[in-house]
Formats: sequence, C-alpha cells, structure tokens
Amino acid sequence: MPPAPAPPLRAPTRFSWAGIALLGGAAVIAFVVTFGIFLPALGEIGRMGQEPASLPRRLTACDRTWDRGQDVTRLTAEEVFARDDREPIVVTASGPGVCPTGACGAGVTDEGCATAIYVLKGEDEYVRYELVADR
Repeated sequence: MPPAPAPPLRAPTRFSWAGIALLGGAAVIAFVVTFGIFLPALGEIGRMGQEPASLPRRLTACDRTWDRGQDVTRLTAEEVFARDDREPIVVTASGPGVCPTGACGAGVTDEGCATAIYVLKGEDEYVRYELVADR
C-alpha cells in the first residue's frame, strides 16, 4: 500500500501593518481624487458654453430694453428673492418669447412691473438684467 499523499503546501501568511497602512493610504488617495477632483470636473462639462459673459449685454423682452451691465454674477433663486422680494422673472436671451407675468410690456402703466428680469443660465443660476428703456 502506497503512503498517503502529503497535503498541498501553502505559502506562509504574514500579517503586515505596513501593507494595511499602504492599502489604506491608496484608498484615501483614490477617494480624494474621485470625489474631490474627478466628479466636480465632470459636473463642469454640462456648464460649458453657459458662462454669463456669453450672454448679450442688452436684450429686448416685453417690448423693453434690458441691460446686464458689467456684472455677470450668477444668483440663486434664494438670492434673487432676498434682493427683489419676489421670485425671479425669467426670460430667454435667445430672442423674443412670451412676456412673463410681472415683467409688463411697453405701454402698461402698472406700478407693479419689474425693473429687473433674469436669464436662467444653470439649474439654479440667474443673471440679472436691469430695465433701460421704459415705455
């Protein structure tokens, strides 16, 4: 009768704190690069071509002329409400569209008409235009 086969040999297992620390450091670096650099950069891709400076300096809406001035600061809806005490009155910068409620067209004598309108340039980013020519 032949002798029983020997069990397979395994490489010795070594526990190394240095290996664990190295692996943990690599995980932290991967996390920071992914969530601190890569994902925000991907978010900016959707905003390409939406810079407020690309908007026309003046636009015509509701038969009135509006000017954004030199300031092209993006405001959130909350900031607009704090500034104007109303929700932003949004128009399109691409050409004549529907005159939104509150903007009032030329020839209207309602004192509740807006003196500022906004162009939406992001999910919650508005650029302010001030009234130049009235009636």
